[in-house]
Amino acid sequence: PLTSDALVETLKILERQLKYGHPDELNRWIDLNQISMENEECMLSLNWGHAFVQSSNQGRLGVGRVPGSQKVLDRETGKLVTCNKDICPNAVYYDDIGFVNYAPFAGGGWGGAVNGNISDEKKKLAMEFLTFFASKEESRKWVIPKVGSREYYAVYDAYRLSHMNVEDYVEQGFDR
Repeated sequence: PLTSDALVETLKILERQLKYGHPDELNRWIDLNQISMENEECMLSLNWGHAFVQSSNQGRLGVGRVPGSQKVLDRETGKLVTCNKDICPNAVYYDDIGFVNYAPFAGGGWGGAVNGNISDEKKKLAMEFLTFFASKEESRKWVIPKVGSREYYAVYDAYRLSHMNVEDYVEQGFDR
C-alpha cells in the first residue's frame, strides 16, 4: 500500500542515498553510474549484471551481494516487522545485529510473453521456444558468454540459480 511503513522506510533510504549520490542520479541513473565508475568518480554502484563486464576498470572492480534488511513487510498487517527464522527463511543471523533478510536471488533476467489472441498451436510453439531458450543449457550460452565472443557484447543478466556459479564465468574467460 502507498501509505505502508515499508514505503515510508524506503523513501527514507532513498533520501539518504540521494544525499551521497551524483547530482543527476535520478535523471540519468543507468548510463551515469557506468560513466562515473569508468571515470573513477564513484566507488559504489548498483546496476544490472552486464553493466561492468565491458568496463575499462576490469580487474579493479568487485561485486558484492545486494544489502539485506533486518525488517520486512508483513503483508497481512502492512507493518514492518523484525526478521526472525520463521518470518525470513533466507535470513542470515549475525551475533551483533540479529537476522538480516536477503532475497534468495535478485537480478535482471529475461522475460517472454505469448499473445493470447493467437491459435493454440502457435501458443504451444511459442511456449516451447521460450522454454528451450530459458533452459539451463541454452541460457548459459547467453548469460555466461565466452569473453570476446559475439554474445559477450549483448545485454545479458543472470536469472537462474545455475547462473550463479563463479567457476562457470572463470571458465569463459572472466576475471575471478
